[in-house]
Amino acid sequence: MKQLNIFDFLKESLINNISNIEDTRKQRSNLVYSLQDIVLSAFSIFYFQNKSWLFCKLRQIKK
Repeated sequence: MKQLNIFDFLKESLINNISNIEDTRKQRSNLVYSLQDIVLSAFSIFYFQNKSWLFCKLRQIKK
């Protein structure tokens, strides 16, 4: 079995757990993004903490 790096491990764990979450949004033809897409996008913001994003956030907190 291939050893996963930490990112791949976290991503696979998230994907496996997301499948257990019920999507309670009303099903419409204009739903573009799956629940998996939404959760993985949110995860990426916190995993890849861009310094410029952090700087902006810290500046907001100081105001």
